[in-house]
Amino acid sequence: MKRVYIIASAILILASCNRESLREITDFNNDWEFARTGGIDDSLAWQAVDLPHDWSIEGPFDKDNPATPGGGALPGG
Repeated sequence: MKRVYIIASAILILASCNRESLREITDFNNDWEFARTGGIDDSLAWQAVDLPHDWSIEGPFDKDNPATPGGGALPGG
């Protein structure tokens, strides 16, 4: 009985190793732009960015920012 279980397990493992991945990878990191404002306006100076993007990393470091020194002292909070 144990031998049948081992052979069946080996067959299942070998059969599953031959499958192609069903996961599809899509690159959506093209042509993203960012402008720090509350609305959308084409006259703004849009900055090209890559994802992931953190707008606050370009802000000034200050111990009084909402993030405090424990959060990098950045303006993002």
